Amino acid sequence: MKFTSILTILFILFTFGCDDEKSEVNESNNDNVSLDDGGFDDGNQIDYTICTNCIWLQNDCNGSWVLGYNIDEDISGFQLNINGADIIGAYGGAAEDASFSVSTSNQTILGFSFSGNSITIGSGVLSILDLNGSPDSISNITISNINAVELNISNYGIINCYSSSLSNTGVSQLTIFNNTITNLEIGDEIGIFDLNGIINYNDCSNQRGPILVGFDIWNGEQLNIVSTGSVDLCNINGVQLSGYVKDNPLIIRIYRHETGQHYLAEVAWEAGTGIFGELIQSINNLNLSPLAF
Repeated sequence: MKFTSILTILFILFTFGCDDEKSEVNESNNDNVSLDDGGFDDGNQIDYTICTNCIWLQNDCNGSWVLGYNIDEDISGFQLNINGADIIGAYGGAAEDASFSVSTSNQTILGFSFSGNSITIGSGVLSILDLNGSPDSISNITISNINAVELNISNYGIINCYSSSLSNTGVSQLTIFNNTITNLEIGDEIGIFDLNGIINYNDCSNQRGPILVGFDIWNGEQLNIVSTGSVDLCNINGVQLSGYVKDNPLIIRIYRHETGQHYLAEVAWEAGTGIFGELIQSINNLNLSPLAF
């Protein structure tokens, strides 16, 4: 039996230090899990190369959170805290594939194998979490290899639903969300979209479609969101860079963590009319309509 002493200690500490423990061992297939994005969201397109020897927590935009990893050694066990939210349950991913016992309590998750199994070197989804609340950070990370040696793992942090990977093109649009807005809740994610933006990058293929060009998280105070505009230099032997297209309508969507609900926002403009490329855009209030997927 290859069960390691460090994980035994972790298990004992976890067992006697937690009141409400939940253990699950099931069967699943985790061949680079592809999560259904349900629409325009960038946040749920998992990029396993964003960091090395690291973990992160990513919103799947459908009410759950993915614990991602990219680690260059086999994993015999892990433990970490999710701050800002309580863990309701954990399932799936590489931990379940390796028949790990996965336990959760409050803000802590612990995974290991009684029979000495390990998670193979590489990247993927470590586990899928159901959370109550909006997570703000990961802490107290302990991940051990098959020799019970704690690995030096970096923490990439939280990737929210409306997160954009667009590169800076030098073209931008400022949209001000005033503190007079009453229909937003603290922690709501705000996404600004162009439904017919340029989605190709560094070529002249002129692909058009929905694209997330700006985002931020509502904190109850005035919020200034800068959207990324496209560049088209193909007529002078240059390239196109992805982003919004001038004079296209600006679309705002809201994602609310507590309910897992997406909303389309009808805007009450203080300045501007909601077209990309305007000199000034300022919003007094939003009327939210639920979106179904």
